[in-house]
Amino acid sequence: MPSLPTQLLIKHLPKLASKKALIINAPESELLSILSIESPATDWSFFDFEYSDHREKMAFAKQVNFSAEKLTCGAWPTIDSRYDLIVIFLPKSRELLEYTLTIAPTYLTPHGIVAVVGEKKSGIKSTSSALEKYVGKILWKEPGKHSEIIVASLEKSVGIFTPSFITTRVVAHDTPLTIASLPGVFSLGELDKGTGLLLSNLPDATPTKVLDWGCGSGVIGTCIAKKYLNTTVDLVDSNTLAVASTKETLRVNRVTNARVFASDIFSDVTATYDLIVSNPPFHDGIKTSYDATYTFFKDAPKRLAPGGKLLIVANAFLPYQKVLTEIFGNCRIVAENPQFKVLESIQG
Repeated sequence: MPSLPTQLLIKHLPKLASKKALIINAPESELLSILSIESPATDWSFFDFEYSDHREKMAFAKQVNFSAEKLTCGAWPTIDSRYDLIVIFLPKSRELLEYTLTIAPTYLTPHGIVAVVGEKKSGIKSTSSALEKYVGKILWKEPGKHSEIIVASLEKSVGIFTPSFITTRVVAHDTPLTIASLPGVFSLGELDKGTGLLLSNLPDATPTKVLDWGCGSGVIGTCIAKKYLNTTVDLVDSNTLAVASTKETLRVNRVTNARVFASDIFSDVTATYDLIVSNPPFHDGIKTSYDATYTFFKDAPKRLAPGGKLLIVANAFLPYQKVLTEIFGNCRIVAENPQFKVLESIQG
């Protein structure tokens, strides 16, 4: 069964008659076939910020013979196209919504329209003001079952999209860094206390090859690369906004012994490491979610060399020590305070 926002979008497709349309942040891969059936005269394309979502759509596209060229992923679209309709499924944060609304107009034809659809519990009703600010006047809005669709017409003068990074100066384990972040990427404007505890408890031996999993804006991997100049560091994240942020962080800190790329857990990771580090997420937007982190724990031994170490920091209340002991056969507390624990497991 399609989500409520998807059902509402399908219901109002006749009012959104379009020749060329872009869907941003579509929640279901099935939309590739649904929209092709419900609105066959429209040339549909899809764009995702999450690499994991993009991979799911790519796999589904093969099943339904949908053109892979119409599926893109990144921190912003790199396609040289203009659309008369852009549909945005409401993202999980206000910052990401506003960022998406700054992107959308630059890919619209003159007088094109933007539709935002989402659930009421996710804050769709407060979207009108942001649409008017970044796009133009509201043309119409319609409620659905626990959801709403809001449509605006382009009135703003737009040019080529240029990303604007938020930069923060931090000192991580005695290493001064400039951290760059795009909206929606975890950043407190200061060094996260858990990350600081992790970086203060790195192994004594200099690692040869390190993986920073779930790198966010790149603090951990960048600090390690700056501290150990002969160490090779890979940084990965499923969120392409995080990947772009880390690329910028590496650039502004003049780091040359590190690289960053998108990966759905370990989907694009082929190397083995003597150290994997992480401050793993346990929130999926506004919800608590451990799925990705538990899969990361389960698959980490395959990416560690014999004797290699997994070193993570997590909120003290999370049951990660028990989980890691079950997977690795060992797990010790390296450091802890009332808020966080640094845990280490060694691959046998």
